[in-house]
Amino acid sequence: QRITALAGGRAEIAGRRARNHPVSSPATLRSIPANRPTSPPSVAKKAHRPDDWAAQSVMGIARWVAELRRRETIRARDADGLEAELHELCRRRLWNWRGGGKWFAKDLDKASVLARRDALKAELEAFLDRCDADLAACLREELRTLCDAYEDLKRGAGCLDFLDLLMRARDLVRDDVAVRAELSRRFTHVLVDEFQDTDPLQAEILLLIASADPAESRWRNARPAPGKLFVVGDPKQSIYRFRSSCSPVAPSSCTSPPASAPFRPSSRP
Repeated sequence: QRITALAGGRAEIAGRRARNHPVSSPATLRSIPANRPTSPPSVAKKAHRPDDWAAQSVMGIARWVAELRRRETIRARDADGLEAELHELCRRRLWNWRGGGKWFAKDLDKASVLARRDALKAELEAFLDRCDADLAACLREELRTLCDAYEDLKRGAGCLDFLDLLMRARDLVRDDVAVRAELSRRFTHVLVDEFQDTDPLQAEILLLIASADPAESRWRNARPAPGKLFVVGDPKQSIYRFRSSCSPVAPSSCTSPPASAPFRPSSRP
């Protein structure tokens, strides 16, 4: 059976983490996979060349499942631990092993085995994405009180953090047409280096400043004046995706620059 049966199979995540235990796994992380003809252990036993990379890949998955079964006959399931182990399993290189030749076993071609393995990984990744989204939502609620206290402390101390500076600058540029007009007049050319580290909030400021029409306050409708906005970036140096930075290969993650915006990502190897 597919490894994702460990995490509730194809069913949607029905439960939610308890409020007093936000990182415990969803209630659907319950079932132990049953033996089926297409399960990794069953398929692995059929390989006529156990040293082939494809066979080694399937056997590696089979060993993971067998170890989980053995362990859970001894002690109760650790749902949080299982979720972490599934992430680790998903990152293993064995998912890319293919080997040579056409046949995996008698009457079983290798292409069909690899296709089922790849489908299994896609299903596992989709399940883990749902787990991550569920955890993020729970953590958001658990951290709300802490974040409110942090905002109160900043206000009491008269301090701003980096995000505050960005948001207030964006609000000023977006909401005050006189400010937009002055900045547009003052900055005749805008050069942005390290564009791969630019997030949508920063892109909003850039496009409003570089807009050909200072009266436009909606950044997605802003069109840079020809030749005014120039950005340079290297996707291989992108390290801020976790805080919504854009990729210079896909600027649409921030906006959809018109043809008049001279977008030139780095072409370094």
